[in-house]
Amino acid sequence: KTTREAHEASPQRERYDEELRPWRTAFGDVAESFADARLSLGVLRRAQMIRVLHPSGALAGVAAKQLYGIPFLVHLGYDPARLCDLRGAHVRARAWRAWLGLLARRADGLLVSAHPERWRKARVFYAPNGADPSVFRPSGKHGPPKPSTIGLYAGRDSWEKNLGVLAGQPIAFYFGAAWSTMPAAYREAAFFALPSLYEGSPKALWEAMASGVPALV
Repeated sequence: KTTREAHEASPQRERYDEELRPWRTAFGDVAESFADARLSLGVLRRAQMIRVLHPSGALAGVAAKQLYGIPFLVHLGYDPARLCDLRGAHVRARAWRAWLGLLARRADGLLVSAHPERWRKARVFYAPNGADPSVFRPSGKHGPPKPSTIGLYAGRDSWEKNLGVLAGQPIAFYFGAAWSTMPAAYREAAFFALPSLYEGSPKALWEAMASGVPALV
């Protein structure tokens, strides 16, 4: 993320964006990953270790390890291949499985928050998500949810979240809200809604439950 921000307004970034525009439409994260790898290597060669927050951006880590011997760690909050299968994108799912298999072999570690048993051939660090009970705590005023009260959804707006089923419901949507605002938001909500078709280990659910909010999943 820091590397991308450093190059965001540079002429080099603009040139790569122009080159990648037709490819990004067809290949999305894959094209973005190639752009980040090309832009990042000059910076990453000075790193002692690389932390990749999503496997779609791990190409720079693979390249830096191959070229400079720098170790890298990849975060896996959910399985992108499984998500593609749910959408019927089976060719893309096979591509993801191949890429994840390569990462399992090449990465110095996978940091997973769910289903560590799926990565038996990799060096896995299992770190399930949770909520800090000193921050997310009940207000003491919650009872059964009522039709006239306002619920809450917190997370991103993407296909697997299945947010269409919440249309017309009394729910406040928090997309990309500042983390510091969420404890109070949970405590004010009558209930928490998570209608996702697929999840890994959703932090928002644990935060809502720690706040004493009834969760509808």
